[in-house]
Amino acid sequence: MKIKYLFLILIIIISCKKDKNLRDSIFIEDVESPGLPIYSEWGYNTFGAYYDREVFISNDKKVPLKIIVTNDTMTFNFFGQLGNTSYNNMTMKFYFTNFLPVNYEDLLQLNDTIINLNNTNKISINIYGSNVNVTLLNGYFKVDKAQLLFVDTKETEVILSGHFEFQALINNEPIAISDGRFDIGVNQSNFFSY
Repeated sequence: MKIKYLFLILIIIISCKKDKNLRDSIFIEDVESPGLPIYSEWGYNTFGAYYDREVFISNDKKVPLKIIVTNDTMTFNFFGQLGNTSYNNMTMKFYFTNFLPVNYEDLLQLNDTIINLNNTNKISINIYGSNVNVTLLNGYFKVDKAQLLFVDTKETEVILSGHFEFQALINNEPIAISDGRFDIGVNQSNFFSY
């Protein structure tokens, strides 16, 4: 009888560890784009882009992405670091008004969706704790793949994988955000609708 309880406790511990591992980031550097993670569709919980010549990448200190849906806007909030030092915090937010999911499963509708970034969209950037002025010139945000992940036949999260690029005036200086890519799992821990 004690062996059965010990076995049950062991299964519970292993199951909890699996869920925790889904939230971890797996950073594999792209040899063709140094400093950025490879593009993947496996839920590695990473993102990256060039901010002119510096890298803006996810780190292990913050959740890489939170999606927040309010009355009229869905916001993709990317949290990471600018450059190679972890204390250079940066946040980049994409605001979209044409799709308002109710729950994270609704994000599956974004599969193979391209959103042209122009003056009807908004992007905000916070570097080192200060908001910078952003005037969007052009660009795109694409969800290449939105897929549902099951672990042991249990729905766990939606994996969003895609690309983004844009040009903007940031504090009145022309800046290019290029080679942007993301591969992030979204569930109740980083999807908020209110």
